[in-house]
Amino acid sequence: MNKGKLICFMGVDGSGKTTLSNLFIHKMQENEIEFNYIWCKFGSYNQLLRNLLTKMSFLIIKKNRKTSDFPGKKEIKQNGFSRVYLYFILILHYLDILVKVKVPIVLGKNVACDRYLTDTIVDLALEFNYSYNDAIKLVNSLYFTPKPDILFYISIPVNLAYERKKENSIDYLKRKEEIYNKYSREHQVVKLDGTKKLDELVSEVQDYFMNR
Repeated sequence: MNKGKLICFMGVDGSGKTTLSNLFIHKMQENEIEFNYIWCKFGSYNQLLRNLLTKMSFLIIKKNRKTSDFPGKKEIKQNGFSRVYLYFILILHYLDILVKVKVPIVLGKNVACDRYLTDTIVDLALEFNYSYNDAIKLVNSLYFTPKPDILFYISIPVNLAYERKKENSIDYLKRKEEIYNKYSREHQVVKLDGTKKLDELVSEVQDYFMNR
């Protein structure tokens, strides 16, 4: 049995990862090529666990956020509880990848990930104050996670991304962009112009996949 393909989309919030990945999957289905869509954000969990962590948030999240580099973002305390919290959600993230990404690929199914391990590196750097290199080392310690066959980076001006999705400050998005840009310079990444029309981007992604 041939292994399936793993296609991943990364980029700042508002770059269009979810929209593009779903349109790509739909286009592939028209060509009778099936893909599983996986939203693979680090720190996403079910409602029961979310409620539990919310009740424990006073141990992890600082009350006074005025010192935060990014207005409106939750600042993580640097203590033993936050370290346990980090490793707990990292293990959940790891298991999620093994079950939802690794197993289907081994069984010969194609997977399209909306966010993947590169986005985890960005979140570790910004949410948990890891250095870029230390975040990469931590993610690389998650053994047996499949490497993307193609990693698409949707590059878009942060001002436009902010207008599309005003969940984070522009400064926060700029810091994210810096890390994505650094990663893309050091690794094999296919860079897409996120300002193009969606149908153009879908065609680019499709052509790259089909001709690889």
